[in-house]
Amino acid sequence: MEKDHAVNTITVTGTGTAGAVPDQLNLSLALECRRDNVASAYEALGNAVRVVTGSLRGNSIPDPDISTAGINVRAEVTWQEGKGQIATGYLATSALEVRLRMPDASQVISDAVAAGGDDVRLNGMVPGFADEAAVAAAARANAWNDAEAAATQLAGLAGAVLGKAESVSEHPPSQGMVPLSGIRRAAALESVPMEAGTAQVSCALTITWSISYPDTPS
Repeated sequence: MEKDHAVNTITVTGTGTAGAVPDQLNLSLALECRRDNVASAYEALGNAVRVVTGSLRGNSIPDPDISTAGINVRAEVTWQEGKGQIATGYLATSALEVRLRMPDASQVISDAVAAGGDDVRLNGMVPGFADEAAVAAAARANAWNDAEAAATQLAGLAGAVLGKAESVSEHPPSQGMVPLSGIRRAAALESVPMEAGTAQVSCALTITWSISYPDTPS
């Protein structure tokens, strides 16, 4: 009688990246207004937001590509002996998230900084793609090949044969803002040339394969 093959599974996570020249820049702009009282700080922040967003719209950035990420007003305090905490002023802050097209990004940022003056901060930026489907597909294929190579090796080391893929799950890549560490107070900046370079899209796949062990003589 022929013996049944013993069948098990092996699970491997593979990673892959693919690069292309980015055509989009996701920019984070912060606005900070310090004044003597809450009303003045809040009013100054409103004016700063209006002039910066007006500059962006003047450079043909559409409304859907400009979003307000938050508004906050807080007291700035100092400690004085015998008096405790004393309010020295009030700080109103907001943040704008903006999508820019790479060929025009440098001039658009320069104009927004000039419009907002000392109230503008550049928090960071992430290069990307208006449509990253093709780059993501290449990264996904690379992740599959990485996982398959590892699974084949591990199966061989165990004396088994790699079978078909039984399940696949994709993990979204983690992505953060790229800091502009040399730029905090941006009012004095001239237009800074930007080189597109190459942006990477990453992918991670966790794949489970069946593995089979050949019959061994009894």
